[in-house]
Order: sequence, then C-alpha cells, then structure tokens
Amino acid sequence: MNKALIICALVASAYGQTCTKYEGSDIGLPDSGQVSGRQEWECCGICGSTPGCQAYAWNSFEGGTCWLKAGTGPIVSNPGVTVGVIGGGGGGDFP
Repeated sequence: MNKALIICALVASAYGQTCTKYEGSDIGLPDSGQVSGRQEWECCGICGSTPGCQAYAWNSFEGGTCWLKAGTGPIVSNPGVTVGVIGGGGGGDFP
C-alpha cells in the first residue's frame, strides 16, 4: 500500500467517510463548490464534511482542485480527471 493511499484512508476515516474512485471520468453536473491547492486524496474528506456533497471530481487545475458535486451522475469520460463517490455508491452509471 502506498503512502498516499494510507493517508487517504486516514483522512476519510477521520471524517467517517469512504469514497470509491474512478479515474478518467467526470460528473456532468454543475459544481456546487471547489477547493483549490489540494491533492486528490484530500477530496473525500472535504466532500464528506460539506453539506449536500455526494461526490467530487479532481484534476490538476490550480495545483489540484476538488470540484464538489451534489449528485453522482451523469458520468462522462474525461481523461485526467478522477471522480470519487461518497460511500462508494450512488445514482450514476460508472464505466
């Protein structure tokens, strides 16, 4: 297990959240918020502690940005983006 994965698990568990991740995908909904300057592994905890956030999309924009989402779909292909779904489930159709 790599260091980033361990840290991700610790951050998510500190917030009582787990996230299932999908690389190369995005959620085709407007953003309900964004937090820049973050690593992807931080997004699960940020989303989990934000009311109404069900999922996030992360890319390297502005040093790494968590794009918070109020839903889990529709899902679209988008290279360079990672999606995380709170609790590992949701209403989207992931590839």
